[in-house]
Amino acid sequence: MSAQAYPDLPGLEEVYLEGAPVDRLVVNDDRVVLVVRAALLGGHPDYAPPPRGETHHREPLLLDWRKTSSIRWDRTDDPDVLGLLDRFEVAGDRMTLVGGFGRLVIQGRPPRVGRPRN
Repeated sequence: MSAQAYPDLPGLEEVYLEGAPVDRLVVNDDRVVLVVRAALLGGHPDYAPPPRGETHHREPLLLDWRKTSSIRWDRTDDPDVLGLLDRFEVAGDRMTLVGGFGRLVIQGRPPRVGRPRN
């Protein structure tokens, strides 16, 4: 299984996810919904210069995995803490996310990427 960088996944080409605050995480039997405040890179259509005193322009981003083959979530001790997204690794159809919420391994198709509805 060869490793792939998450920016190679559709919709994630011009975003930086490491260190992104996690606003919402919902895990069901075959679906994962994750909302993060992603850093937009220069090639992203919604890119804007970062606010004064900040290093990145961040926007809410929805990642929605549907009809997954399997989901394993090793939660942290405090289920109310989502924290930051520290890592997003891709190997074939397996995606591993690590952050304040714990470790989440999703097997299936890449997520649908879009803007969250308020």
